[in-house]
Amino acid sequence: HRLNLSQEENNRQDKIAYSAKEPSELGIGSESHVRRMIKAGKIPVVKLGNREPIPANWVEENFQKPAAE
Repeated sequence: HRLNLSQEENNRQDKIAYSAKEPSELGIGSESHVRRMIKAGKIPVVKLGNREPIPANWVEENFQKPAAE
């Protein structure tokens, strides 16, 4: 079952954090590039045990797709 665009947008709005893989799927760069940026301190993360999710608000503020005109 595929989600339509509006459902995908709603899911993104409900997200509180992204894995390193998810921003790469949004076109920010490869997963390894995202991980290098995290390690260099250019992308903030929240330490949760062994996981380091990227706050969704940071992803949305820095890599939000332009609105359709």
